[in-house]
Amino acid sequence: NHAIPFSVYPNPASHQVSVSVQELNSETTMSIKNVLGQSLQQVSIVSSITNVDLGELASGVYFVELHNKNGRAVKQLIVQ
Repeated sequence: NHAIPFSVYPNPASHQVSVSVQELNSETTMSIKNVLGQSLQQVSIVSSITNVDLGELASGVYFVELHNKNGRAVKQLIVQ
């Protein structure tokens, strides 16, 4: 069980972010969560770079969580 290496850019972001995953394997899921831990958006990651539309999100602090059978990883995202 290990962390999944990934990056989120740009950060801070306004309309869209790109999620770049170094070790892509089967059934990797990305969730965007608010500070309360509620999942607001969920996307299956199928390529090494995935673009995510942030149009529905208000300005604030969010967390991008990736998880698959090997582990999970979380990064903070600032939406402006």
